[in-house]
Amino acid sequence: IKRSGGREYANQTLVARMGLCHAAAGCMLCVHGALFSKGSMLILAQGLEHALQPTFSLIIMAWVSLVGLWVYTLNRLLKEYDALFIIPVIEVVWSLQSMISGGIFFDEYSALSMSRLCLFATGVVVNVTGVLVLSHRGEKKKLSE
Repeated sequence: IKRSGGREYANQTLVARMGLCHAAAGCMLCVHGALFSKGSMLILAQGLEHALQPTFSLIIMAWVSLVGLWVYTLNRLLKEYDALFIIPVIEVVWSLQSMISGGIFFDEYSALSMSRLCLFATGVVVNVTGVLVLSHRGEKKKLSE
């Protein structure tokens, strides 16, 4: 980090890596809010008597806490990093984390045949690649100007 005239200038690679780590850390924790919301819906689907259990209240409190933490983290990320960089990073990390954790927690991958698992992996790669290509689109315009 260089300081000049009261301002700090950082290497863009360092800033990108910091943004990626910051977004990944926030997503890794806060994506569990989606698991808590899905879990609470599964409990409610079994009947209202299950919603009166103390465990259900703990799940709801954890869900609300993680949603609040995610809103706070998202605001911090948008304040600290360029939106054209951090929003695609958040989308990719959130998607990957929710697919991995949801697939493991709800045992969704055991029902997939090998061909469907390959198609799923191909879809994930297309998603990540597409977001990366779209996020670099603005840089090409800046270079051509």
